[in-house]
Amino acid sequence: MAWQVAKQHNIVAKIDLDTYSQLTYIYENQHLINNAEQEIAYVLVSWESRKPENLRTTLLLLKDNYHGWAVDRAPGLLQSYQQANDKLEKY
Repeated sequence: MAWQVAKQHNIVAKIDLDTYSQLTYIYENQHLINNAEQEIAYVLVSWESRKPENLRTTLLLLKDNYHGWAVDRAPGLLQSYQQANDKLEKY
C-alpha cells in the first residue's frame, strides 16, 4: 500500500533509478510473501492434499515452500531492506 501511494506521488522524480528498482523489488517480494501463506492454506485444506497417498507429497511441498522463503529468500530480502533504507537516508 505504501509503495502504491509513493508511486502516485511521483516518487520516481525524487529518487534515482537504482533506488526505485530496489524498492520495486522489495514490494513485489512482500506481495509474494503475503500471498504465500494463503496459497499454502489452499493446499492444506484441499481434499487432494488430505488423501493418505498424498500426505508425504503435501508435507514435502510445504517444507520446500517455507524453506525457500525463510532460508533462501528472506536473508537477501532483509539485506535489500537495509540497503534501501541506507539509500533513502539521503532524501
